[in-house]
Amino acid sequence: MKRRIALLAALVLVLTLCPALSAASTKQEISGKSYNIEVRSIDQVTSLNGKYTALETFKTTERKKNVRKIRFAYDETEEKADITGRFTTDAKIALVRVDGFDSRLAAITDPEQVVVTVNGQPISVDSGASYSDNVGWQNVHSGSYGVVFPVELTREGGKATYEIQVTAESTLDKMPCLLTETAKIEVDLYNSHVYKTERSALIAYIQGKNVDVSIVNDRIYLDYPSQLYYQLYKDAEPEVVITFSDADGKALSGVTRVNAPTCEDETTGAILVPAKNAKLNKSSAATFSIAENTTDKQRRGISFVLETGSSIYRTQEYTVVERRDIATDDPKGIVFAETEKVLRVGERYTPDVLQVCDGARLYTTSTRKLTLLPGKDTDARVIDVEENTVIGVKPGVAYITARYVTDLPQPGGFVTYDTPSMKIIVRNESSDVRTVLCRRLKAAGRRMPRALLLMSPWTDMTMSGASYRERVESDPMLTPEYIEAVRTAYAGGRDYASPDLSPLFADLTGFPPTLIQAGDHEILYSDAEMLCHALERAGVPCRFEVSEGMWHVFQMFPLRKAAAAMESVARFLLER
Repeated sequence: MKRRIALLAALVLVLTLCPALSAASTKQEISGKSYNIEVRSIDQVTSLNGKYTALETFKTTERKKNVRKIRFAYDETEEKADITGRFTTDAKIALVRVDGFDSRLAAITDPEQVVVTVNGQPISVDSGASYSDNVGWQNVHSGSYGVVFPVELTREGGKATYEIQVTAESTLDKMPCLLTETAKIEVDLYNSHVYKTERSALIAYIQGKNVDVSIVNDRIYLDYPSQLYYQLYKDAEPEVVITFSDADGKALSGVTRVNAPTCEDETTGAILVPAKNAKLNKSSAATFSIAENTTDKQRRGISFVLETGSSIYRTQEYTVVERRDIATDDPKGIVFAETEKVLRVGERYTPDVLQVCDGARLYTTSTRKLTLLPGKDTDARVIDVEENTVIGVKPGVAYITARYVTDLPQPGGFVTYDTPSMKIIVRNESSDVRTVLCRRLKAAGRRMPRALLLMSPWTDMTMSGASYRERVESDPMLTPEYIEAVRTAYAGGRDYASPDLSPLFADLTGFPPTLIQAGDHEILYSDAEMLCHALERAGVPCRFEVSEGMWHVFQMFPLRKAAAAMESVARFLLER
């Protein structure tokens, strides 16, 4: 009898413990179990007056069934520098969806009954993000429930293993129990965008077909002679062929794409459109068609972008100007890019001449010969013209004219066009009038030049620089006595430290990017060096180039170093 009572008591005890044992039962991950995995990238949230607008626009989707790993390719070209790793509204986000859990787990439709962790942590997301309501335990596919959690898309991408644990109350043999399943998946995020090195490109040459094209400083002119032109060439599409080079003037190679020029406001340039597969030919030239643009004849800030497998080449910004009736607007055919130029005695200058169409293009392809001549009533002693280069001979005012001869197959044979005269002012002092001019433009609130080029500048009339004493014997052109004599003749009785006389002591804030060239044998070396330091202290980009063994304004002499210096000048100006 006692045995029966003991057995009955034990049975009662076991029955009492069963619910507790059932409730504590668990179900762990089956080794090697597969899941359905999906990755979706989403557009970023927008904010309007502090209120978030959920876009929920999925850009890219990748889904695989019965796998433990997935590779997701995306294309992100930007990455915030201040991304901290939190899933902020500014971050690039993808949602990872995982289902295929135990059927009893998948049947639970109330997210409040399910606890989800990813790598041991609860899923966290900004409440303002558009996807904040779509993470955690969700109805992922056709009534099947699973886990959705966010991952950050970065510039680098990368592989990551995620351990997802799902815990919920369920029933086992009609008894309550606690189910736990752990899924281990690997997600390979692959950014397909190739980040390339930024480099500078130059326009080495430009020519037009059925349109006249020219570059003057930072302007590209597309010139049409008259409406008659369209009647004669109505079936001939105008094209522009541009030859590019790198910043050193070398031909580009391996360019696989020439992008449509973009404006400074990041809109398409619309005037010049890449043609012929948008690639460079063997001569490093690309062909552009001219798009019809009746509402805007001028586009500012257009830059050209070329791509190779490893680099992006970008030119300076240009303003593209279309002129449709040049024969009427400019019967002379050509004009100077400047109206006035200041030279020093001995300084050489080749002016920019803007060539445009003339009536000859209506009949035949003309032969053009451009010649610079002293203007009317010009004292020949002030300037000299050699091979279209103007040389300052003595102080004074002179004028130059560009003569343009066109060969026509008609009676008369030749037609001659002359530009309006350009004023040349020749000064006898080396005090840097360019720097003084910039200071006065700044004081008057007027527009500053885009760049400043200084060759052997005289910036300190107080002669405080050490080079006035240390380089007396090495300078073959100037002496302290000569400098003093010129100073007295030019500014005798005035304060030599005045910024109008010595730009070194002026406020240089806001000056344009500057290139200074000097020879290391000239007594004005200190003037150039100290000005460079002063510009840098004022926050002005400044490049100081010193040529070994050279003297004052050596650039005007037929020397290899002079040629190299002028090439550097050209690159500097084209970069602006």
